[in-house]
Amino acid sequence: MLNKRKKNKLAFLCFFLFFTFNIGNAATTDSFITEINKTRNLVAVFEQTKKLVKKFKKKEPLTAAIEADICRCIRAQDYELHQSKSMLGDAPKIGEFIGALIFPHHCFANTIKTNYNQLSFFERSLILVSADFGFKFAKNIIVLANNAKVNLSTFSTFEDLLKLLSIPFAVENGMVVRKAKEILNDTVKQNAFNQLFEKEGTTASSHTAVQRTILLNAGYVYKFLGRPDLAINLFRMVSEKESRRGTIEYGFMMLTDNLAGASEFLVDQSL
Repeated sequence: MLNKRKKNKLAFLCFFLFFTFNIGNAATTDSFITEINKTRNLVAVFEQTKKLVKKFKKKEPLTAAIEADICRCIRAQDYELHQSKSMLGDAPKIGEFIGALIFPHHCFANTIKTNYNQLSFFERSLILVSADFGFKFAKNIIVLANNAKVNLSTFSTFEDLLKLLSIPFAVENGMVVRKAKEILNDTVKQNAFNQLFEKEGTTASSHTAVQRTILLNAGYVYKFLGRPDLAINLFRMVSEKESRRGTIEYGFMMLTDNLAGASEFLVDQSL
C-alpha cells in the first residue's frame, strides 16, 4: 500500500496533469468555430466538415430541428448563430447554413487588408470551404477576387450597386468600379447615392459587418470618382463602426487635407 506521503505526491501529479494537459472527460467550453480560429487547424476543419457532409444533405431545406442538430455538432454559440443567419436569405439550404457558420466573419470585421489575396492561407481556406457548402457571400468574394467575368449588364440601380458593394474587396475588381462609375455618372446621382448612407442602417443589412463593407467600398468608389468630400465622410462613418481599414483611410484623407490635425487624430484613435 502507498504511504501518505506517496499518496499526496500522486494526487498532486494527477491534479497537475489534469489541468495542464486537460486529461479527463471535461469538454472544451469553446465553440468549434472559436476553437479552429484559435488553433488555425485546417485538419480539424476538414475532419469536421467531412462529418457534417456525411450526416446532412447540403441541398435539402434547413429546418429548425436540423439547425439545432448542426449547432450541437459544432457547439455553435448564440452570437455565431445570429451572425450567420443574418447573412442568409429566406429558406436557406442546409449547406448554405453550414457555410455561413464556417465563414471567417472575424477576418473582415477588423482587417487592414485591402484585397482577398492578402488574407492568410487559413482564412482563404475557410472562405473556400464556406463557398463549397454553397454560401453565396463566400462564392461572390472568390469570383470577384479572381477577376472572373461577371455579367453586370442588368445592374443599373442604386440597389444593384449596394449589392455589389456588400462584397468584401469588391472595388478591387475593375468591372465593379466601372459599373459604379456608370451608375453614378454625374454629380446629382453621386449626391443622391451618398444620401442613402445618412440614416443609420437604412441602406445596408442590419448585419454590422455588411454595413462596414458597404461603407468602406462606397468610400473607395467616391475616391475613384474624384469626390473626396463624400469619401472622407464614409470612411469616418465606417471608422466609427470600429473598422480598422476605415480608420486608416479616414486618417490618410484627413491628414492629407489638414496635416495640422495629426496630433488630434492620433489622440482620438488612441494609437
